[in-house]
Amino acid sequence: MKPSRVFWFAPINSSKYASFVEGATFLGAATRKVINLALALRGRGVHTFVVAMPVVGSRVVKYICRAKIYRDKVPVIKPPSTHSTAINRLLAAFYYFYIAAFKVRRSGVVVLYNFHLEYFFACFYLLIIGNRAFLELEDFPVKDGTLRGVYNSLSYCLIRPICNSSVIAVSDEVASISSACKALVIQGIISREDACAEDNILKPSVHQGVVIHYGGSIVPDTGLDIFVDAVRLIREQCSDKCIVFEVTGFGNISRILDLANVNSNYNAIVNFHSGLPPSGYLQVLRGAHASLSLKNPSSVYGYTTFPSKVIEIAANGILLISSSIPGVCKIFGDAALFMNTYSASELASKIIWVHDNLKEANELAVLSKVKCLAKFSLDGVGIQLENFLLAHKQ
Repeated sequence: MKPSRVFWFAPINSSKYASFVEGATFLGAATRKVINLALALRGRGVHTFVVAMPVVGSRVVKYICRAKIYRDKVPVIKPPSTHSTAINRLLAAFYYFYIAAFKVRRSGVVVLYNFHLEYFFACFYLLIIGNRAFLELEDFPVKDGTLRGVYNSLSYCLIRPICNSSVIAVSDEVASISSACKALVIQGIISREDACAEDNILKPSVHQGVVIHYGGSIVPDTGLDIFVDAVRLIREQCSDKCIVFEVTGFGNISRILDLANVNSNYNAIVNFHSGLPPSGYLQVLRGAHASLSLKNPSSVYGYTTFPSKVIEIAANGILLISSSIPGVCKIFGDAALFMNTYSASELASKIIWVHDNLKEANELAVLSKVKCLAKFSLDGVGIQLENFLLAHKQ
Protein backbone atom coordinates (compact mmCIF):
# COMPACT_ATOMS: atom_id res chain seq x y z
CA MET A 1 0.00 0.00 0.00
CA LYS A 2 1.37 3.42 -0.97
CA PRO A 3 1.86 6.14 1.67
CA SER A 4 -1.30 8.31 1.55
CA ARG A 5 0.69 11.55 1.41
CA VAL A 6 4.30 12.59 1.84
CA PHE A 7 5.27 15.95 3.29
CA TRP A 8 8.88 17.01 2.66
CA PHE A 9 10.05 19.64 5.17
CA ALA A 10 12.93 21.63 3.65
CA PRO A 11 14.56 25.10 3.57
CA ILE A 12 14.09 25.72 -0.15
CA ASN A 13 13.12 28.71 -2.25
CA SER A 14 12.31 29.76 -5.79
CA SER A 15 12.50 32.84 -7.96
CA LYS A 16 8.69 32.86 -8.11
CA TYR A 17 8.48 33.08 -4.33
CA ALA A 18 11.17 35.79 -4.34
CA SER A 19 9.00 37.98 -6.54
CA PHE A 20 5.95 37.20 -4.39
CA VAL A 21 7.58 38.38 -1.15
CA GLU A 22 9.51 41.20 -2.85
CA GLY A 23 12.73 39.93 -1.30
CA ALA A 24 15.95 38.11 -1.94
CA THR A 25 16.13 34.34 -1.86
CA PHE A 26 18.84 31.75 -2.29
CA LEU A 27 18.44 29.27 -5.11
CA GLY A 28 20.63 26.24 -4.75
CA ALA A 29 21.22 22.54 -4.98
CA ALA A 30 18.89 21.85 -2.03
CA THR A 31 15.93 23.28 -3.92
CA ARG A 32 16.64 21.30 -7.07
CA LYS A 33 17.19 18.02 -5.25
CA VAL A 34 14.10 18.25 -3.01
CA ILE A 35 11.85 19.22 -5.92
CA ASN A 36 13.17 16.34 -8.03
CA LEU A 37 12.70 13.85 -5.18
CA ALA A 38 9.12 15.08 -4.77
CA LEU A 39 8.60 14.73 -8.53
CA ALA A 40 9.97 11.18 -8.38
CA LEU A 41 7.40 10.21 -5.74
CA ARG A 42 4.56 11.98 -7.55
CA GLY A 43 5.56 10.01 -10.64
CA ARG A 44 4.82 6.88 -8.59
CA GLY A 45 1.34 8.16 -7.77
CA VAL A 46 2.24 9.34 -4.24
CA HIS A 47 0.77 12.74 -3.37
CA THR A 48 3.87 14.68 -2.29
CA PHE A 49 4.08 18.20 -0.93
CA VAL A 50 7.06 20.34 0.04
CA VAL A 51 6.67 22.47 3.16
CA ALA A 52 9.39 25.11 2.97
CA MET A 53 10.89 27.36 5.60
CA PRO A 54 10.32 31.12 5.27
CA VAL A 55 13.84 31.82 3.99
CA VAL A 56 13.27 35.24 2.47
CA GLY A 57 16.38 37.33 3.12
CA SER A 58 16.59 40.78 4.66
CA ARG A 59 14.84 42.89 2.01
CA VAL A 60 11.31 41.76 2.86
CA VAL A 61 9.51 44.75 4.34
CA LYS A 62 6.06 43.34 4.93
CA TYR A 63 4.31 40.44 6.60
CA ILE A 64 3.56 37.63 4.16
CA CYS A 65 0.69 35.25 4.78
CA ARG A 66 0.91 31.56 4.01
CA ALA A 67 1.54 30.91 0.31
CA LYS A 68 1.19 27.91 -1.97
CA ILE A 69 3.39 27.97 -5.05
CA TYR A 70 3.91 25.29 -7.68
CA ARG A 71 7.48 24.47 -8.67
CA ASP A 72 7.67 22.07 -11.64
CA LYS A 73 4.13 20.89 -10.77
CA VAL A 74 5.14 20.18 -7.15
CA PRO A 75 3.04 22.10 -4.59
CA VAL A 76 5.36 24.07 -2.29
CA ILE A 77 3.70 25.41 0.86
CA LYS A 78 5.29 28.46 2.48
CA PRO A 79 4.60 29.34 6.15
CA PRO A 80 3.84 32.95 7.08
CA SER A 81 6.96 35.12 7.15
CA THR A 82 8.31 38.53 8.10
CA HIS A 83 11.60 40.39 7.68
CA SER A 84 12.79 39.03 11.06
CA THR A 85 14.84 35.81 11.01
CA ALA A 86 14.04 35.04 14.66
CA ILE A 87 10.30 35.43 14.14
CA ASN A 88 10.48 33.37 10.97
CA ARG A 89 12.11 30.50 12.87
CA LEU A 90 9.26 30.52 15.42
CA LEU A 91 6.64 30.74 12.68
CA ALA A 92 8.24 27.81 10.88
CA ALA A 93 8.37 25.69 14.05
CA PHE A 94 4.69 26.20 14.83
CA TYR A 95 3.67 25.77 11.20
CA TYR A 96 5.50 22.45 10.91
CA PHE A 97 3.72 21.33 14.09
CA TYR A 98 0.40 22.36 12.54
CA ILE A 99 1.13 20.33 9.38
CA ALA A 100 2.12 17.28 11.46
CA ALA A 101 -0.94 17.46 13.72
CA PHE A 102 -3.65 18.33 11.21
CA LYS A 103 -2.40 17.22 7.77
CA VAL A 104 -0.07 14.26 8.28
CA ARG A 105 -1.50 12.37 11.25
CA ARG A 106 -0.90 8.60 11.29
CA SER A 107 -1.48 7.84 7.63
CA GLY A 108 1.00 10.29 6.06
CA VAL A 109 4.78 10.36 5.96
CA VAL A 110 7.11 13.22 6.84
CA VAL A 111 10.66 13.50 5.45
CA LEU A 112 13.01 16.11 6.93
CA TYR A 113 15.75 17.72 4.88
CA ASN A 114 18.59 17.64 7.42
CA PHE A 115 18.09 18.34 11.12
CA HIS A 116 16.87 21.90 11.60
CA LEU A 117 15.59 22.84 15.06
CA GLU A 118 12.39 24.18 13.51
CA TYR A 119 11.32 20.55 13.04
CA PHE A 120 11.44 19.66 16.75
CA PHE A 121 7.79 20.16 17.82
CA ALA A 122 6.49 18.38 14.71
CA CYS A 123 8.91 15.48 15.22
CA PHE A 124 7.99 15.13 18.88
CA TYR A 125 4.29 15.02 18.04
CA LEU A 126 4.86 12.39 15.33
CA LEU A 127 6.87 10.33 17.82
CA ILE A 128 3.98 10.40 20.31
CA ILE A 129 1.42 9.20 17.76
CA GLY A 130 3.74 6.47 16.47
CA ASN A 131 4.53 7.91 13.06
CA ARG A 132 8.18 8.98 13.23
CA ALA A 133 9.58 11.31 10.59
CA PHE A 134 12.37 10.20 8.27
CA LEU A 135 15.61 12.16 8.19
CA GLU A 136 17.13 12.95 4.80
CA LEU A 137 20.74 13.57 5.78
CA GLU A 138 22.56 15.80 3.31
CA ASP A 139 25.48 16.25 5.68
CA PHE A 140 26.59 15.34 9.18
CA PRO A 141 27.25 17.95 11.91
CA VAL A 142 30.91 18.84 12.36
CA LYS A 143 32.32 19.98 15.70
CA ASP A 144 34.68 22.59 14.33
CA GLY A 145 34.66 24.97 17.30
CA THR A 146 32.43 27.53 15.56
CA LEU A 147 29.05 28.72 16.80
CA ARG A 148 27.47 27.22 13.69
CA GLY A 149 29.13 23.87 14.44
CA VAL A 150 27.79 23.90 18.00
CA TYR A 151 24.30 24.83 16.78
CA ASN A 152 24.28 22.07 14.15
CA SER A 153 25.49 19.46 16.65
CA LEU A 154 22.81 20.50 19.14
CA SER A 155 20.14 20.37 16.44
CA TYR A 156 21.19 16.88 15.39
CA CYS A 157 21.28 15.60 18.98
CA LEU A 158 17.74 16.85 19.57
CA ILE A 159 16.20 15.77 16.27
CA ARG A 160 17.87 12.41 15.54
CA PRO A 161 16.60 10.40 18.57
CA ILE A 162 12.94 11.24 17.91
CA CYS A 163 13.05 10.38 14.19
CA ASN A 164 12.79 7.07 12.37
CA SER A 165 15.75 4.74 12.99
CA SER A 166 16.10 4.40 9.19
CA VAL A 167 17.46 7.34 7.21
CA ILE A 168 17.82 8.61 3.67
CA ALA A 169 21.48 9.60 3.26
CA VAL A 170 23.49 11.44 0.65
CA SER A 171 26.40 8.98 0.78
CA ASP A 172 27.55 5.69 2.25
CA GLU A 173 29.88 7.60 4.60
CA VAL A 174 27.08 9.78 5.98
CA ALA A 175 24.83 6.73 6.39
CA SER A 176 27.58 4.92 8.29
CA ILE A 177 28.35 7.68 10.80
CA SER A 178 24.64 8.29 11.41
CA SER A 179 24.36 4.76 12.92
CA ALA A 180 21.11 4.22 11.07
CA CYS A 181 19.31 0.89 11.35
CA LYS A 182 18.65 0.95 7.59
CA ALA A 183 19.69 3.56 5.04
CA LEU A 184 18.69 4.46 1.51
CA VAL A 185 21.59 6.26 -0.17
CA ILE A 186 20.51 8.84 -2.76
CA GLN A 187 23.57 10.72 -3.97
CA GLY A 188 21.63 12.65 -6.56
CA ILE A 189 18.70 12.62 -8.91
CA ILE A 190 18.42 13.68 -12.54
CA SER A 191 15.48 15.79 -13.64
CA ARG A 192 13.72 15.03 -16.91
CA GLU A 193 14.94 18.38 -18.25
CA ASP A 194 18.58 17.51 -17.54
CA ALA A 195 18.13 14.00 -18.93
CA CYS A 196 16.86 15.44 -22.22
CA ALA A 197 19.48 18.20 -22.43
CA GLU A 198 21.46 18.10 -25.66
CA ASP A 199 25.14 17.30 -25.20
CA ASN A 200 27.62 20.01 -26.19
CA ILE A 201 24.84 22.51 -26.91
CA LEU A 202 26.00 26.13 -27.38
CA LYS A 203 29.63 25.21 -26.72
CA PRO A 204 32.28 27.19 -28.59
CA SER A 205 35.03 25.52 -30.56
CA VAL A 206 38.52 25.24 -29.11
CA HIS A 207 39.57 28.23 -31.22
CA GLN A 208 37.10 30.42 -29.31
CA GLY A 209 38.18 29.06 -25.94
CA VAL A 210 37.57 26.05 -23.76
CA VAL A 211 34.98 26.81 -21.08
CA ILE A 212 35.45 25.57 -17.49
CA HIS A 213 32.65 25.98 -14.94
CA TYR A 214 33.19 26.33 -11.19
CA GLY A 215 30.17 26.76 -8.92
CA GLY A 216 28.39 26.01 -5.67
CA SER A 217 29.86 26.98 -2.32
CA ILE A 218 33.14 28.78 -3.06
CA VAL A 219 35.30 28.45 0.06
CA PRO A 220 38.70 26.88 0.83
CA ASP A 221 37.18 23.49 1.72
CA THR A 222 35.52 23.35 -1.71
CA GLY A 223 38.65 24.27 -3.65
CA LEU A 224 38.83 28.06 -3.68
CA ASP A 225 42.56 28.16 -2.92
CA ILE A 226 43.64 25.63 -5.51
CA PHE A 227 41.28 27.12 -8.10
CA VAL A 228 42.76 30.60 -7.70
CA ASP A 229 46.32 29.24 -7.81
CA ALA A 230 45.54 27.02 -10.82
CA VAL A 231 44.21 30.00 -12.80
CA ARG A 232 47.37 31.94 -11.97
CA LEU A 233 49.55 29.00 -13.02
CA ILE A 234 47.76 28.71 -16.35
CA ARG A 235 48.08 32.44 -16.94
CA GLU A 236 51.80 32.37 -16.16
CA GLN A 237 52.86 29.12 -17.81
CA CYS A 238 50.34 28.60 -20.60
CA SER A 239 49.73 32.10 -21.87
CA ASP A 240 48.84 30.79 -25.34
CA LYS A 241 45.88 28.76 -24.06
CA CYS A 242 42.46 30.38 -24.52
CA ILE A 243 40.43 29.25 -21.51
CA VAL A 244 37.28 30.83 -20.10
CA PHE A 245 36.39 30.18 -16.45
CA GLU A 246 32.69 30.71 -15.70
CA VAL A 247 32.13 31.01 -11.94
CA THR A 248 28.71 30.82 -10.28
CA GLY A 249 27.73 30.37 -6.65
CA PHE A 250 28.46 32.08 -3.36
CA GLY A 251 31.19 32.36 -0.74
CA ASN A 252 34.58 34.13 -0.79
CA ILE A 253 33.83 35.94 -4.01
CA SER A 254 36.41 38.73 -3.54
CA ARG A 255 39.25 36.43 -4.64
CA ILE A 256 37.32 35.45 -7.77
CA LEU A 257 36.72 39.11 -8.56
CA ASP A 258 40.45 39.81 -8.12
CA LEU A 259 41.13 37.31 -10.93
CA ALA A 260 38.38 38.78 -13.09
CA ASN A 261 39.64 42.35 -12.67
CA VAL A 262 42.83 41.59 -14.63
CA ASN A 263 41.19 39.65 -17.50
CA SER A 264 42.46 42.10 -20.11
CA ASN A 265 46.04 40.99 -19.46
CA TYR A 266 45.53 37.28 -20.19
CA ASN A 267 44.04 34.73 -22.60
CA ALA A 268 42.68 32.80 -19.61
CA ILE A 269 39.77 34.91 -18.37
CA VAL A 270 37.45 34.61 -15.38
CA ASN A 271 33.77 35.63 -15.41
CA PHE A 272 31.66 35.72 -12.24
CA HIS A 273 27.87 35.44 -12.45
CA SER A 274 25.94 36.69 -9.42
CA GLY A 275 22.35 35.89 -8.48
CA LEU A 276 21.51 33.77 -11.50
CA PRO A 277 17.96 32.36 -11.81
CA PRO A 278 17.79 28.59 -12.42
CA SER A 279 17.50 29.04 -16.18
CA GLY A 280 20.55 31.33 -16.22
CA TYR A 281 22.58 28.91 -14.14
CA LEU A 282 21.74 26.03 -16.48
CA GLN A 283 22.67 28.12 -19.51
CA VAL A 284 26.11 28.80 -18.02
CA LEU A 285 26.60 25.17 -16.98
CA ARG A 286 25.51 23.74 -20.33
CA GLY A 287 27.82 26.12 -22.16
CA ALA A 288 30.87 24.57 -20.46
CA HIS A 289 33.14 21.78 -21.65
CA ALA A 290 34.02 20.75 -18.08
CA SER A 291 32.91 21.58 -14.56
CA LEU A 292 34.87 21.43 -11.31
CA SER A 293 34.06 19.67 -8.02
CA LEU A 294 36.95 20.44 -5.68
CA LYS A 295 35.92 19.31 -2.21
CA ASN A 296 39.06 18.76 -0.12
CA PRO A 297 39.38 14.99 0.56
CA SER A 298 41.41 15.59 3.74
CA SER A 299 38.86 18.03 5.17
CA VAL A 300 36.33 16.76 7.68
CA TYR A 301 33.69 17.79 5.14
CA GLY A 302 35.18 15.24 2.74
CA TYR A 303 33.28 12.44 4.47
CA THR A 304 30.45 14.29 6.25
CA THR A 305 28.97 15.65 3.01
CA PHE A 306 28.71 14.61 -0.63
CA PRO A 307 28.98 16.93 -3.65
CA SER A 308 25.63 16.12 -5.27
CA LYS A 309 26.35 18.65 -8.00
CA VAL A 310 28.56 16.03 -9.69
CA ILE A 311 25.37 14.21 -10.75
CA GLU A 312 23.91 17.41 -12.18
CA ILE A 313 27.17 18.10 -14.04
CA ALA A 314 27.20 14.66 -15.68
CA ALA A 315 23.46 14.74 -16.41
CA ASN A 316 23.95 17.86 -18.51
CA GLY A 317 26.66 16.22 -20.63
CA ILE A 318 29.53 18.12 -19.01
CA LEU A 319 32.89 16.51 -18.22
CA LEU A 320 33.58 16.32 -14.49
CA ILE A 321 36.98 17.32 -13.09
CA SER A 322 36.99 16.28 -9.45
CA SER A 323 39.12 15.78 -6.38
CA SER A 324 39.43 12.14 -5.34
CA ILE A 325 36.36 11.71 -3.12
CA PRO A 326 35.76 7.92 -2.73
CA GLY A 327 32.02 8.10 -3.35
CA VAL A 328 32.46 10.16 -6.50
CA CYS A 329 35.22 7.88 -7.83
CA LYS A 330 32.95 4.88 -7.26
CA ILE A 331 30.16 6.40 -9.34
CA PHE A 332 32.19 7.62 -12.31
CA GLY A 333 35.18 5.29 -12.51
CA ASP A 334 37.09 6.22 -15.66
CA ALA A 335 34.29 8.47 -16.98
CA ALA A 336 35.66 11.59 -15.25
CA LEU A 337 39.00 13.27 -14.58
CA PHE A 338 40.17 12.77 -10.99
CA MET A 339 43.05 14.66 -9.43
CA ASN A 340 45.83 12.37 -8.17
CA THR A 341 46.90 15.03 -5.68
CA TYR A 342 44.90 17.87 -4.23
CA SER A 343 47.00 20.70 -5.64
CA ALA A 344 46.79 23.67 -7.97
CA SER A 345 49.36 22.18 -10.35
CA GLU A 346 47.36 18.95 -10.69
CA LEU A 347 44.15 20.90 -11.31
CA ALA A 348 45.87 23.08 -13.90
CA SER A 349 47.18 19.98 -15.70
CA LYS A 350 43.65 18.49 -15.92
CA ILE A 351 42.28 21.73 -17.34
CA ILE A 352 45.09 21.91 -19.90
CA TRP A 353 44.37 18.28 -20.89
CA VAL A 354 40.76 19.24 -21.65
CA HIS A 355 41.99 22.14 -23.77
CA ASP A 356 44.39 19.94 -25.74
CA ASN A 357 42.10 16.89 -26.02
CA LEU A 358 38.63 18.32 -26.50
CA LYS A 359 37.25 15.42 -28.54
CA GLU A 360 38.31 12.85 -25.92
CA ALA A 361 36.95 15.11 -23.17
CA ASN A 362 33.53 15.25 -24.84
CA GLU A 363 33.51 11.46 -25.23
CA LEU A 364 34.16 11.08 -21.49
CA ALA A 365 31.32 13.52 -20.78
CA VAL A 366 28.89 11.42 -22.83
CA LEU A 367 30.00 8.26 -21.01
CA SER A 368 29.51 9.88 -17.59
CA LYS A 369 25.99 10.96 -18.56
CA VAL A 370 25.09 7.41 -19.62
CA LYS A 371 26.37 6.05 -16.29
CA CYS A 372 24.42 8.58 -14.22
CA LEU A 373 21.19 8.20 -16.19
CA ALA A 374 21.29 4.48 -15.48
CA LYS A 375 21.56 5.04 -11.73
CA PHE A 376 19.90 8.36 -10.90
CA SER A 377 16.88 8.64 -13.18
CA LEU A 378 13.67 10.14 -11.80
CA ASP A 379 11.78 6.86 -12.28
CA GLY A 380 14.48 4.68 -10.70
CA VAL A 381 14.91 6.87 -7.64
CA GLY A 382 11.14 7.15 -7.26
CA ILE A 383 10.76 3.36 -7.02
CA GLN A 384 13.56 3.09 -4.43
CA LEU A 385 12.17 5.94 -2.36
CA GLU A 386 8.58 4.69 -2.36
CA ASN A 387 9.63 1.17 -1.37
CA PHE A 388 11.92 2.47 1.40
CA LEU A 389 9.31 4.75 2.98
CA LEU A 390 6.72 1.98 2.85
CA ALA A 391 8.98 -0.72 4.27
CA HIS A 392 10.41 1.32 7.16
CA LYS A 393 7.51 3.45 8.33
CA GLN A 394 7.43 3.41 12.14
